[in-house]
Amino acid sequence: MASLLVAMFDDETGARGGRGILRDLHTDGTLTLYAMANIARESKGAGLVIRQPLEPAAATIAPAVGAAIGALVTLLGGPITAATRSVTSGLVSAVWDLDEAGFDAAFLDRLSRHLPAGSGAVIAEAEEDRQWSLDANILAHGGRLFRDALP
Repeated sequence: MASLLVAMFDDETGARGGRGILRDLHTDGTLTLYAMANIARESKGAGLVIRQPLEPAAATIAPAVGAAIGALVTLLGGPITAATRSVTSGLVSAVWDLDEAGFDAAFLDRLSRHLPAGSGAVIAEAEEDRQWSLDANILAHGGRLFRDALP
């Protein structure tokens, strides 16, 4: 069963390292990686930005990653999305994307509490054979890992 994985780090350098960890574990067969992207919360203004977007083909293979990124940027983003958040249609659209992808707003809330200014994250959809390998690698590099099972 696929999961939405969100590995959060204190800075963007850590998030880039997290991306490498996921690729390495995919290469050695520990997990099957469908898609991933990097986001960061800017230190000034605390806006949420996409640093490494999904590869074009990945959006159709792993729609949960795209929905998670869209919802996070819409609900937690910077000045541009602040106006969108105040408009009902923007909020409804983001929550709808979350529901359509198969996870709930409580997961988004947990993520938002662990994404302070200056931090970075890797969002991925993957199937894991052994969770402890990813957990140990992310923890060893100073990250925190969140999972949400996808239908």
